[in-house]
Amino acid sequence: MKSRCCNPENVNYPSYGGRGIMIDERWLQFENFLSDMGRRPYGTTIERIDNNQGYGPANCRWATAHEQARNKRTNRFITAFGKTLCFKDTAKMYGLSMGCLAARLRVMEPEDALTKHLAIRRVRKPDNVRAFC
Repeated sequence: MKSRCCNPENVNYPSYGGRGIMIDERWLQFENFLSDMGRRPYGTTIERIDNNQGYGPANCRWATAHEQARNKRTNRFITAFGKTLCFKDTAKMYGLSMGCLAARLRVMEPEDALTKHLAIRRVRKPDNVRAFC
């Protein structure tokens, strides 16, 4: 956290300190960080709840890798039926592939894209295959 935000030589600095992500001054003393966050639970690392805000007690939590994967700036989100969810989770929840959902969203409203029945396609033989009868 400190290196990403405070060290311009760090490879990740442009995505953190370079874009204004700072660390709460209180947390520069480890004892204060430990007092606010507690010991790290097994299988977790620190996560910023709002990726556009800095590291501080009001914006950080311990999270698993799976939870953090759903909280990235590069994630695509979909809003349907009054809920906003990660694109991948939404596709899985409705039994659609991500490609299918993306194609449907180009021509349908989100609610229709998620609930219309999938067309059943028949398997076609390639034109260059002959039946041996």
